[in-house]
Amino acid sequence: MVGEPKPERRKQPRVKGTVGLTVGAQPHLDGVQVKDISLSGISFRMERPIEFMTRLMMHMVFPNRSSPDGQSFMYGSIQCEGAVVRCAPVSDDNGNQYEIAVFFTHLEEAARKAIQDYVGMCS
Repeated sequence: MVGEPKPERRKQPRVKGTVGLTVGAQPHLDGVQVKDISLSGISFRMERPIEFMTRLMMHMVFPNRSSPDGQSFMYGSIQCEGAVVRCAPVSDDNGNQYEIAVFFTHLEEAARKAIQDYVGMCS
């Protein structure tokens, strides 16, 4: 029926992004705005499009967080690889940008644990 919300298809929980992200080694791919992150992938906005299925190297920096019991966690930074699965133009207060979704294709175990811990803490 029109207007009814679609059921969630994602298998992994995702959280809004406060993660620092650098995409690739080229300066023009730096300084993106992260939308959300999960164990499956990440979505972000940037000023330039990236072709569908482009493989990317990414560097993420996670912020410090405190747990409900007051313990502080430092997630540090990770490197990972992914492939662009969506690139769509969006218009907002920052002008025309592209929303890009990346599916992680390679995560070291330490990177997977850092993302899992971060998502769990932010959920």
